[in-house]
Amino acid sequence: MTPFTHAKVSFIGGGHITEILLEKLLKNTLTPAQITISSRGLERLNLLRNHFGVRIMQDNIKSVQQADFIFIAVRPNVIPTVIDELKSASLAPHQIIISLSLFVGESMTWVGGGMDYLGR
Repeated sequence: MTPFTHAKVSFIGGGHITEILLEKLLKNTLTPAQITISSRGLERLNLLRNHFGVRIMQDNIKSVQQADFIFIAVRPNVIPTVIDELKSASLAPHQIIISLSLFVGESMTWVGGGMDYLGR
């Protein structure tokens, strides 16, 4: 049994990093019913749903509401928008946020400030 055995996982962003992690997690740890992916690109979301059988939505706030683990897998220029959205998501203390994005050109102070604002 792993920490993910009964976990709900949400990915914000449906790009290649998310796809690679989905392949590994579904092969070894999770079931499709445990995973939700949110992204603005409906065509890409449909591709991921059809290929992996995961739940999809275009609303980041709804996608993280029941998640135990939240993976942020968006381009660096989208991170401020995602953090602003998550501010209104009323996240619980047990929810773990994991950023898979590179903060190229962003200071770690800014990144930490965003997480502090989320109450982390």
